[in-house]
Amino acid sequence: MKRYRVLLIGAGQLGSRHLQGLAKSTLALDIDIVDISPESLEVAKQRFFEVSPVNVTIGEMKTALKELPAKNYDLAILATNADIRELITKQLLYCHNVSNIIFEKVAFQSVEQFKRVFELLNDKGVKSWVNCARRYFVGYKKLAQELKNKGPLDFKLIGTEWGLACNSVHYIDLFFFLSGDSEYVITEDSIENKIYDSKRKGFVEFYGYFIGMSKNGSAFKIECNHLDSNQEMRPTSIEIIQASKSYRIEESKNIISVFDKDNNSLVKEFEVGIIYQSSLTGFQAEDIILNNKSNLPTIEESYNAHKPFLNMLKSKYESITCKLMETIPIT
Repeated sequence: MKRYRVLLIGAGQLGSRHLQGLAKSTLALDIDIVDISPESLEVAKQRFFEVSPVNVTIGEMKTALKELPAKNYDLAILATNADIRELITKQLLYCHNVSNIIFEKVAFQSVEQFKRVFELLNDKGVKSWVNCARRYFVGYKKLAQELKNKGPLDFKLIGTEWGLACNSVHYIDLFFFLSGDSEYVITEDSIENKIYDSKRKGFVEFYGYFIGMSKNGSAFKIECNHLDSNQEMRPTSIEIIQASKSYRIEESKNIISVFDKDNNSLVKEFEVGIIYQSSLTGFQAEDIILNNKSNLPTIEESYNAHKPFLNMLKSKYESITCKLMETIPIT
């Protein structure tokens, strides 16, 4: 059986789940892991063996990329925070030969970082994707087919405390996937004039909403509200209106409900088909390594999802702080 080499950079909460997903792969994989924290490396190793891998082994575990000897990797997964991702990408590609990369989102903290990484990836001939994984969910694949070629759609997401700065790119990408669009402009934003500390130390969050419009006439509104002391947590919900039907997506219940738009009667329901990262990364690796493709958006496609959003938050951050920023501290 041919063995493939994978490098996982970042073995924290999300990185360790990537490792569990890789452990379930049907491919024979040798995985090297890099994380600045020895404790994170140890936790990741424990989680790896929790899933009883068969043909997958852990190779070297290091606290810095420079500690790894030069190697050829079939796939690298960059699960670091966004603030160091450009630097890590440069270090990786200057020292190793890498065929494919999966970047976590937010991929980069500025449009300029994207452009510099684009140039490097092109120079090195590396194919890359961004881990907006909802494209793998069976229910969203089914919904995308149902919405296809039926005209523009109206997409609205609302919830409390779900992390607008951290997670909006996931939902913009879902809008792309369901609408078939690949570009948008922000036509309105009502982001609060206040910067909040993120749950992740050293990063920030925002509250409010923004509205986008695609060149094909579809629109979205993405809104994140505070949880007041007298309120219950409101899980994110998505409403989509198109032609004669409306759709309600409740990921917390794993349900997509379809309604007749005229009388609001329930037509049918089906599951979202949520796949957690600890069960997904193996499939992603197989698609990329064996088939040279992925359901994930390419980095070029994801750039179109990131660009207006990053520029909006950068302008907001600068207006609040009265400072010009090269990057926006989100991850």
